[in-house]
Amino acid sequence: MLDIQFDSANNYLVYPYGTEMFTKEGATFSLSDETEKVTPNAAIRDYSLTAFEPVYDIKRMKEANFNSLSETFFKSLYKSSR
Repeated sequence: MLDIQFDSANNYLVYPYGTEMFTKEGATFSLSDETEKVTPNAAIRDYSLTAFEPVYDIKRMKEANFNSLSETFFKSLYKSSR
């Protein structure tokens, strides 16, 4: 879980790719179907989020020839942690 705090109340959220859940006691959030942007329904100063953390084979990524990567290679790098 990651805790986010602002110096003043804001009506936007900052979140990384892979965010799975936002939490803030007493707050509600909206999702834009068009942009998939999540925003609080009222200005907030802090909140928590939970994000999926993918696991990659760093050694294989460092050794990769990025001029000729196949889809099979990309799939082989990912090690599911679920």
